[in-house]
Amino acid sequence: HYGGRASNLTDLWNEVFGYSLDVSHINRETGELGRATAFSIWWTESFQKDLLHAIFGYAPGAARSDSIFTIGELAKRFPFRLERSTTVQMLWEVGLFGAFLYFVVLARGVQICRRLLQDDSAPPERRAVLRTCMAVFLMSVVMWPYGRELLEVPAQAILLVVCLGYVSLVSVSQQVAQRTVAKLAT
Repeated sequence: HYGGRASNLTDLWNEVFGYSLDVSHINRETGELGRATAFSIWWTESFQKDLLHAIFGYAPGAARSDSIFTIGELAKRFPFRLERSTTVQMLWEVGLFGAFLYFVVLARGVQICRRLLQDDSAPPERRAVLRTCMAVFLMSVVMWPYGRELLEVPAQAILLVVCLGYVSLVSVSQQVAQRTVAKLAT
């Protein structure tokens, strides 16, 4: 795939991953940024210049460069694609605050799944779905800095929302059952 241009492991590493870690990599032909470049541009163009937008973002869709309906206001200002990954797109659009909340929701989902899975009396079907939901949350966190699928692929977004809903329902049901048992015991 890489054409055998690398003569040693270091050259191969740089050839395969170098553009991702280079803070100045911009492919002028495709408009694609390296991952580190995308963070660097957000840092210099948003965080250092406009703290309010860095914290709260420019609005959902502002960094979107491909759309049937319209191009985002930020995408019009830059000659390259700002939305390199879910993380960078969220930083531009909903800021540090929104990105942090999104991360907290995923982390809380994992935490609730872990708590619910400690109940050995839960039916095996419930435990299997909870394990699946926990895997979905963890994979979403891992993929956050890598690609944009969490925001761009409807099936992935729906799966995430269904898992969040299921975990919330099971958690609330368990809490209601525990309160009911406690009331009956008194």
